[in-house]
This record gives sequence, C-alpha cells and structure tokens, in this order.
Amino acid sequence: KVEKTHVVVNEWMETGVKGIYAIGDLAGPPWLAHKASHEGILAAERIAGEKNIHPINTRLIPGCTYSTPQIASVGLTEAKAKEAGYEVKVGRFPFRANGKAIALGETEGFVKTVFDAKTGELLGAHMIGA
Repeated sequence: KVEKTHVVVNEWMETGVKGIYAIGDLAGPPWLAHKASHEGILAAERIAGEKNIHPINTRLIPGCTYSTPQIASVGLTEAKAKEAGYEVKVGRFPFRANGKAIALGETEGFVKTVFDAKTGELLGAHMIGA
C-alpha cells in the first residue's frame, strides 16, 4: 500500500507484500539518515530471524528545521496529543526570560512542552528561535 509520501510498513518495516521490506525515505517520515540506518538494521535482523529486537518508536526521534528562526521538536504536538486521547498540560517558556538568550541577544522564540495531565509523562517538546 502506498500513502501520499511513502510505502506503508508495519513495525518491522514489512510492506503488505510478503518478504518485501521498505526503509528510509521510502518508509515515511521523519526523513532522517540515522532513522533509515536503524530501520535497515531492524529489517535485516527481522529477515535473519533474530528474536530479541524492538520496533522503532518514531515519536522519540527529534527533528529540526534549519531555517531562520530554527525549529526543533520531539514527540507529540498539543493537537496530536489531544487527538490521541490525552488530557494535556502545556508549558511555555519564552527565550526572553532565559539568561543565555539575553546574553546572546537572541530573545525571540520559545519552548513549548506537552505533558500527560494524568501521569506527568512528557509527550512532546517544541522550540522555535535562534
């Protein structure tokens, strides 16, 4: 099965066709080299019949956009967390309140954190700014 940007795979990188695997950019976002390498190892171990392997949790892979301002994130956004059924607690911290940002003269931007309100588990963190 093919989605808009990628081939659909299961947690072991298997496609819907027996014996066919997809990794890297073909397997969908995030499109990062270290994720692709890990997927290749996972697929090879699965093909070799290894038993003690664990699927990749892409939610734990941080991503960034090299732009001005820079953007970085890991985990769920507030909207995605709510969509997944979490009751969320959100924290926001402006760079203008950070000593290092002030010292560097880079006070535009903020950090946003998304927590599970019931357990306190960090679900996501997002930053924008220099």
